[in-house]
Amino acid sequence: MLFGLGAKPIIGLDIGSSTIKLVEAEKKRGGWVVKSFTSVTLPEDTIVDGEIVNHAAVVEAIRNVIKESGVSSKLVATSVAGSSVIIKHISIPHTGPKELEDQVYWEAEQYIPFDMKDISLDFEVVQEDAGEGKMDILLVAAKKDFIEKRLAAIRECGLNPEVLDIDVLALANVFWENYEMTPDNAVVLVDIGAGLTKINIVSDT
Repeated sequence: MLFGLGAKPIIGLDIGSSTIKLVEAEKKRGGWVVKSFTSVTLPEDTIVDGEIVNHAAVVEAIRNVIKESGVSSKLVATSVAGSSVIIKHISIPHTGPKELEDQVYWEAEQYIPFDMKDISLDFEVVQEDAGEGKMDILLVAAKKDFIEKRLAAIRECGLNPEVLDIDVLALANVFWENYEMTPDNAVVLVDIGAGLTKINIVSDT
């Protein structure tokens, strides 16, 4: 998560289907401060369903947005979305910490429509005691080649991808960091992009 990086300035890089957007932020006393924001338009069909089709165009656009913004940081936080990314809430039998990872990977094979050797998988325990001897798990998976194309384009521009998140989870993290909620209320977060629209419903229950 971005919010675990301390006071170091960091670049937020959004590689969208029609534009690349860059924001440089720095943690100050009382919260995060935006130091700069810049966006550059991509040629048509450079990115399709979140997948980089024209690598050279993406690299050129990232270099242009860095030059225009004048950012000094090399650390990057970015996120991914599209059909190569899977997010699932699953329930598994309650298990100890040592067996948890193996149990999650075994369960994941039933929910992930890709070959397990071709994906990067991560998870978080949402509720350790969900009743009836179960645990609630948030499961996230993405194709390795899909991720590597993003990271390769970023590294080719001399940047260091420090944080890789999922679009909808990154949006929720920003909300939780900056706003408080009262019990039993829910908030709808809507991200309307050129190619994808993402909707989050968040609550503290």
